Amino acid sequence: MARRLLASAHGVIIAVLYVGAIYIWLSGNSQREFGTPFLLLLLVPFAAIIASFFFFRGPKLIHLLQLVNILLLLWTGVVGGVAVTVGGFDWRGP
Repeated sequence: MARRLLASAHGVIIAVLYVGAIYIWLSGNSQREFGTPFLLLLLVPFAAIIASFFFFRGPKLIHLLQLVNILLLLWTGVVGGVAVTVGGFDWRGP
């Protein structure tokens, strides 16, 4: 069971990082110091993607879907990196 969870955890981890980064931005808690830890956290789903190549027991053609996960990880890195380091969202407007 643990191998199956590890083989499919990368998408959930990417989503949690993305939502967490947006939450930090919306709550106004963004800080420049969060940039490096956030970038290091992006290595976790990347490692999970690599692990899935070894632990997934289904058809190997399914691994092509990892291209989508890599694109989403890049998107999370860019948007999330900006979100955790730039000032928070002002709900009151200009």
